[in-house]
Amino acid sequence: MLPKVEEVMTDVVIMDLVHSSDEFLHDLCGRAGVSGRMLHVRRSVFDSSLGETDVEVVVENEDGRHALLIENKIGAPVTMQFERYQLRGRAGIESGSWISYKVVLFSPNGYFPHLSEEHRRHVDIHLPYEEVIDFAAKRPAFAFKKALLEAAVEGHRRGYIKIADESVMTFYRSYYDIASREFPQLRMEEPVIKGTGSTWVIFPPLNGMRRVSLVHKYMEIGCELSVPTRDVAGFCNAVRPFLDEDMVLRETKTIAYVNVRTPPTHHLDPFEEAAPKIRTALAALDRIRAFSERPEVFQAIRHFAVL
Repeated sequence: MLPKVEEVMTDVVIMDLVHSSDEFLHDLCGRAGVSGRMLHVRRSVFDSSLGETDVEVVVENEDGRHALLIENKIGAPVTMQFERYQLRGRAGIESGSWISYKVVLFSPNGYFPHLSEEHRRHVDIHLPYEEVIDFAAKRPAFAFKKALLEAAVEGHRRGYIKIADESVMTFYRSYYDIASREFPQLRMEEPVIKGTGSTWVIFPPLNGMRRVSLVHKYMEIGCELSVPTRDVAGFCNAVRPFLDEDMVLRETKTIAYVNVRTPPTHHLDPFEEAAPKIRTALAALDRIRAFSERPEVFQAIRHFAVL
């Protein structure tokens, strides 16, 4: 029934348990040493340039608000997310969003032992999938949640470890630092493990259209808006009158691209040489993003794109 479980699915499981089970919420808060009524639970929170929180739970009692910042991992490699969770937690205290926080890792049991000490020290609480499975097993109403988490655990056991190329990972981390600080509106996601063949930076979907995205092909042809469509020619004809002078349409059988050529770079280049090129590309991507939000262009995307 569940050949592959994505992290977004297990995000929803924990959000639903927090909403639907006072007992589960009480247990989760107990691990954090707090109590209170739930104020809100949110997924994929991007409130600052400090990256994304998978699931944010905030409870409130007579003392104030307390946050549980949950990083959900089935098997994806670790980058620097946990350190950024701590930064976001402290930023929340400074801004008055909450008075305390805990960083929670929600993952299969087998994931945590493979974390380095550098990553573990940023995790306040480990909530294993297996313990949530045991909780759900005693409650028939949660049978589907139990089955989904069991499939996720099995997928983790069958999973493989993708081998990172350290020079590529260093490049992506430095790229992410610039993008998250200087162009947070592009919402670049923290880089997962990257191998030697990784030469594209793919940004999150635009405007709620899950298959329409920005791409930086940094060793090749520059920055693009990627629009999957069954009518490539129709889309191109619709947006052509609105292109900026340096924008070019590229067509494949199933995808239309709006391209802006930017200087190519390489992950082996000295980063002081690559950084200005990356900033140029990010500025071009932001301009393409704004182009996609023009009413005429947005309507064309909505009409022609396979969403």
